[in-house]
Amino acid sequence: MPHGHLHLDLKDPEVRAWAESILKEQDKEIGVMRALLARMGGLDQAAYQAMTRGMAAMVARLKGAGDRERAFVELMLEHHKGAEEIHRFRLWLLK
Repeated sequence: MPHGHLHLDLKDPEVRAWAESILKEQDKEIGVMRALLARMGGLDQAAYQAMTRGMAAMVARLKGAGDRERAFVELMLEHHKGAEEIHRFRLWLLK
């Protein structure tokens, strides 16, 4: 689930600007990933479905949060730390 599918009413200007910058960068990254996957034979549906379930769980947590701005920042931290761990693991495999 791309970040842009979740519409938040972010009041804090710094959080809003940061969220908008994430969307802009993610659009570029998604384009690169789609091109790479096309070259590699397509998307692994099982892996994609697992990621989608994880993102849906994050969205559910966000929707249930009392302070959605704080929850958004905390969940994005969790999400991006997970991506960082995947990248480090992949680099380790390439050694």
